[in-house]
Amino acid sequence: MGLGLFLTGRYRAADGPDTPEEWLEKVATWLEGREEEPLVACYPGLNAQEEPCLAMVAHPCAEEVEFSVPGKGLCQVVAKTSTVGPGYHVFLCDLLRKLGLEFAIAWDEPDEQEGTGDETGYFHDGGVERLRQEMGKWLGALAKEVLEQKDQSDSTILVAMPMGYRFAFPGPVLTPLGPRDWEWFARVQDDPQQGSDFFAWWEEGATASFFLGKALCPGTSRKNGTMTERTGPRAVGRATFGFRR
Repeated sequence: MGLGLFLTGRYRAADGPDTPEEWLEKVATWLEGREEEPLVACYPGLNAQEEPCLAMVAHPCAEEVEFSVPGKGLCQVVAKTSTVGPGYHVFLCDLLRKLGLEFAIAWDEPDEQEGTGDETGYFHDGGVERLRQEMGKWLGALAKEVLEQKDQSDSTILVAMPMGYRFAFPGPVLTPLGPRDWEWFARVQDDPQQGSDFFAWWEEGATASFFLGKALCPGTSRKNGTMTERTGPRAVGRATFGFRR
């Protein structure tokens, strides 16, 4: 359960025919050469389909963005953005548009049957308000799912947390920005717009709230010992829940 991107397109190598690995290396060099926040890190490898791919990390609360080359002159970008927020989604889409111009990528139109495109519509139409509404709907559905777990376990529930870690703080539900009580999820289920503080990156741009959210994320805070290992993860749909034993 989550919102994000599954973009497909066709690229043209500027300096002759590149191998997929060579093209992805050029993409990585361009991405890591940016000097404005957020800075990114890229790691080459193979995806589940044994295709050459590039994993990009741009935020401590975000899952890796996967760039892959499924065929000659073809590229795919897969990312989940709802664990971070609308600001991250805007950043990633704008970055991919610039990437498309730099590498002459012709992005495909969304295909509902194939499940490709931007689930929020932002990449295709630039509508920030619709993006925020879609994020709110997702959060409201997530709150409902969490509340359904309330009477099924007396252990702490982890939501959208990195695999293998948990906060060493009290609270019935732990989220990337800290513990939440049942009342918080009940309010958000009724009015998702009250849940914007769930997201580490709500506003567009590298604002003061962006840096605060980044500092509070598990990928940052675990360095100072506020996170400990976790066992017994359980997946419900595409939302990850874990239970402390």
